[in-house]
Amino acid sequence: MDTPITINIDPEGDLFLDATADPSNRKRFRVCSQALRRKSPVWKRMLFGPWKESKPANDKEWVVELPDDPVRPLQIILSIIHSNFDAVPGFTSIEIIHQVLIMTNKYDITSIVRPWSLQWLQIAELPSNAAAEVVKSLYIAWELGSEEVFASKLEHISLHTELDSKGRLFFDSAILLEEEEFLGPQTALDTISKIRLDLLQKLISPVHEVLDARTKQQPFCPQNNPYNPGATKACDAAVLGNIYREMVQARGAVLSEFAADINDSVVNLAAWIFSFMAKIEGIHQGPFGTAAPCAPKSKFQDLNKSIHDSIPAVVAGFMEPGYKEYMAKQRSKTGVALPPPWENHTTKRHWD
Repeated sequence: MDTPITINIDPEGDLFLDATADPSNRKRFRVCSQALRRKSPVWKRMLFGPWKESKPANDKEWVVELPDDPVRPLQIILSIIHSNFDAVPGFTSIEIIHQVLIMTNKYDITSIVRPWSLQWLQIAELPSNAAAEVVKSLYIAWELGSEEVFASKLEHISLHTELDSKGRLFFDSAILLEEEEFLGPQTALDTISKIRLDLLQKLISPVHEVLDARTKQQPFCPQNNPYNPGATKACDAAVLGNIYREMVQARGAVLSEFAADINDSVVNLAAWIFSFMAKIEGIHQGPFGTAAPCAPKSKFQDLNKSIHDSIPAVVAGFMEPGYKEYMAKQRSKTGVALPPPWENHTTKRHWD
């Protein structure tokens, strides 16, 4: 195979690094081995230990192949290490930032990105409709130590993740999360699942409370009419019938009582529940044509707000202590500030 095109990071360097992750874009970087040794304990062990990557004993060129390292992120990292700061982009893509931070983690040199960390974090923080960018932003926030952006992306992913036909977490109908190697913490999938299940249960339980209340011997409807003693039971039956009809028409079955049985995302289930429960009525009306107290409409209007307002606290509650410890360590390297606690955050609307 032909020798890759050489890029002189240090024209007088004694070491050549071949980036061959992409066979169609192979590059050779000429660098100073001592600069790499001083910055990275990983490169120090690799280049100056008893490994095949160490300097040849004869006068042959010192060439080390890096088959897993993509060209552009490696070029940025090597430029920083060699103080070629003009070659380091302030504004770049989520993809490049993501790859750079994977590699700075790999070589234990995250602190070198400190001058660009805030600008890169602002890019990751921007709203995105692309599922892949949201997932990459989660890892970017993790590596830069931003609890606020990490919690925001974790919230977004957890609320927009459903289960596929095999019971796997599928984000935004586009990303199979178990195939993502770089999500941040090792327990990220478990945390996303827990947040999702917790919120699904908060949505499901009130629906079944409405159903259960109207199947008891004592009627739920308070509109007692001595001239029509069966009206209260008829009203309860009307509410039950309307709810069951909507469930069967929309889902083909009655909504399960258990979150583990639900494949929907939190956002989709919430939008459906609050939309149809707002239309459920009994046989009575309140003053001036308003919903009667026996209708669940007002209860679910209040629940819509309270459940939505609880989301940041739910997300914060599932953030393991190790998450905060790791991101605190990362902030000491990157200079990112510690924001207010996420549970005090006012989240954007995820559903109407």
